[in-house]
Amino acid sequence: PWYGNGDGFVPDEIHEGSKLAWVAQNPGETEDQLGSPMIGRTGQLIMKDIGRFGFQREACSWMNVLKCRWTGVDGKKSNFIPDTPSTAKAVAHCIQAHLHLPSPNVFALLGDLALHYMTGVQGIDSWRGSVWTPEGGVLAGRKVMALIHPAAIFRDLSWRAAHKQDFARVAREARSEAPS
Repeated sequence: PWYGNGDGFVPDEIHEGSKLAWVAQNPGETEDQLGSPMIGRTGQLIMKDIGRFGFQREACSWMNVLKCRWTGVDGKKSNFIPDTPSTAKAVAHCIQAHLHLPSPNVFALLGDLALHYMTGVQGIDSWRGSVWTPEGGVLAGRKVMALIHPAAIFRDLSWRAAHKQDFARVAREARSEAPS
């Protein structure tokens, strides 16, 4: 259900020259249906908020760590992904077979799964709002920023203020030079 049969495969949307790359955990329901990353409610919220800083969709790259929507043991598709050995295997496959990294000024990592599998660190609550160059993970040596996944705002409006603050910062970071 994670990968291999091509069912629900959603490729990354890479725009050469983009200064900002968004990395989420996996496609949601709308993305699964239409085959394009971050075009559902979360993507619309991102575009609304980053648009305030002059960014258009075509000026960003859009990626998911997993390229298919997760199917749980109950056979239903879900956005809640357990951190298990099978998750790690699926992520390793997706990264090896399908990940083609652009060279933006900053990678915006949305949520704990993206944070963990792209940098090797865990704990989005501790890392949220941080900008750094990780020493490990897929993005070792590249500037990243950890953000609460925007879908969390739909469940808990108390994250809205932090979300706005983080989007202002990620826009500033995207306009600054990437580390060499």
